[in-house]
Amino acid sequence: MTMRGGEDRSIRMVGPPEALEQRCLMDGTLRQHARVANVIRDVPRLLSYTSSAVDAG
Repeated sequence: MTMRGGEDRSIRMVGPPEALEQRCLMDGTLRQHARVANVIRDVPRLLSYTSSAVDAG
């Protein structure tokens, strides 16, 4: 595969991380909505917490 730019490919696919949005729905009702740049915890920490609290099986 050939890259057409010097930046990380994942950034080209989804945009800059600070522009991403986070939404939390409970029983179909929106409970939280925020830009990732405005949340207190960073994305890796949120993913780590969520994956430890949710049963994947």
